[in-house]
Amino acid sequence: MTERLPPERVRKVARLARLALDDEEVRRFSGQLGEVLEYVEILRDVPTDDVPPPAQPLESPCPLRADEPAASAPEPLLRNAPELVHGMFAVPRVLENGE
Repeated sequence: MTERLPPERVRKVARLARLALDDEEVRRFSGQLGEVLEYVEILRDVPTDDVPPPAQPLESPCPLRADEPAASAPEPLLRNAPELVHGMFAVPRVLENGE
């Protein structure tokens, strides 16, 4: 039987994904996320040591340019930032306590 995720874990995942869930959605997703994690555990145990990497018969349809350093002007980008800290984009903390 699938183990349900605790509601506080579902709420944390939803918060990290910037989703607002009501209590009914938390209850429903608790079981669904538990099923997904159970399936991931099954996949993790599949032996793949003897499986060759997939072949790529065609060259990439999207040729890549050479990766060469070039000068950039960050000021126009930084003007669009809602918040800067020490001249860099400030973003909300996603992981806490070493998670």
